[in-house]
Amino acid sequence: MAAALGVSPATSHRLLRALVLAGILERRGNGPAARYRFRHVRHRFRLAGLEEDRVWRRIFADLGRIRPLPPFEEQTLQYAVSEMVNNAIDHSRGRAVEIAVAFEAGGTTVVTVRNSGVGVFRPV
Repeated sequence: MAAALGVSPATSHRLLRALVLAGILERRGNGPAARYRFRHVRHRFRLAGLEEDRVWRRIFADLGRIRPLPPFEEQTLQYAVSEMVNNAIDHSRGRAVEIAVAFEAGGTTVVTVRNSGVGVFRPV
């Protein structure tokens, strides 16, 4: 990081520490073996009375602090998450839904939506 930013190792360490304290990065390991990655966004919601737009507003507020998304990516994620949450609300017979967003190497964004319901292939 120091070489990429053109700063001293001490400055690099100070910047990484600030990003960890701000909740933007998470640290794995210690010393020279330490690795840093974007923090995951994870929220759990009770399905009873849940409105799908509330879910996205909460997730997007966290995403904006961690890694701002390009408008097209944001719109695509909003639509996909909203549809899956809506299906959980309307069809799952579950009690809760959990949404997790993780940032992987190479700029890949992974979104997981889980609910405590009956599942898509179980007969209702």
